[in-house]
Amino acid sequence: SEYHLMIFSRWGDKVFDTRDVNQLWDGSYKGQMCDNGVYMYVIEYRSAATRMNKFLKGNITMFR
Repeated sequence: SEYHLMIFSRWGDKVFDTRDVNQLWDGSYKGQMCDNGVYMYVIEYRSAATRMNKFLKGNITMFR
């Protein structure tokens, strides 16, 4: 199956992008920890069982 995860700041800046399902976002962007707040995620993947493309999106709230 195919997989693509993108995370965006509230201003639309892409802060994370991966096609590796095992790669996790550590909350940083360009070597600096991101500010607390709401981030949007977009996941695109292809189901191996149905061979159909799927699209998910939502919000993540980061706080430490």
